[in-house]
Amino acid sequence: MTNKIHLVLNTHKPDTEIAKDAVTVYDGLKDNPNFVNPPVPLDQLKAEIDTYASKIAAATDGGKQAIIDRNKQRETVQKMMYQLGHWVVANCKDDPGIFQSSGFQARSTTRTPPAPLPPAMIEKLENGDVSGEIRVKVKAIPKAIHFEMQYASIGADGKLGPWIKVPPFTSSRSFPVTGLTSGTDYAFQVRALGRLGYTDWSDSVTRVSI
Repeated sequence: MTNKIHLVLNTHKPDTEIAKDAVTVYDGLKDNPNFVNPPVPLDQLKAEIDTYASKIAAATDGGKQAIIDRNKQRETVQKMMYQLGHWVVANCKDDPGIFQSSGFQARSTTRTPPAPLPPAMIEKLENGDVSGEIRVKVKAIPKAIHFEMQYASIGADGKLGPWIKVPPFTSSRSFPVTGLTSGTDYAFQVRALGRLGYTDWSDSVTRVSI
C-alpha cells in the first residue's frame, strides 16, 4: 500500500523562515517537469515573496503601520503556499521523491519505536504522621504508566521477610505505606511499567518504622 503524503505547513514560524520556505518552494517548482501549470503563477509568487521580504525589513523598526503591512503580506504569501502545497500533493502521484522536488515538506511517517524506561529509583523514605507509616517518594519517569512497590521486614539477623506488594500508583509524589510495626526495619523496592513492560526492581532502600 502506498503511504499518503501529508503536507506540512508551519504557519507559526518567524517571518524570515516563512519567506525562506516560500523561496525554497519557488525554486523547487520553477522549471520542474513534474509540476506544470500550477494554480498560482510562479512569477506572481516570486513577486509577492519579494514584497514580503521588503515589508519584513521595513517592520524591523517596530512601526505600527509597517508591522500591519508585513502581517498582511505574510497572509498573502501563506495563502499562495497553502494553495500550491495541496496542488502539489494532488499531483505528485504519491511519490515522495517527486513531492520533495517541489520544495514542500511532508510529515514523517516513520514511527519511533518505544524505548525502555530508565531504571526506577526511590528518592526518599520518611516516617509519616502516624505510627507505623512510612512515606515513599520515587523518582519521576515521564513515560511510565504506573509504579509498583514492594517492601519486606528485616529481621535481627539481617534476613528479609516475604516481600509484600502494594497496589500500583501513578504519582511519583510521596506514597504512604501503612500498618508497619514500630521499631522494625523495612526494605523497599520500586519498579515502573512502560510500553515494553516492567523495569527491574530498584535497589533496596531501608528505614526503621516508628
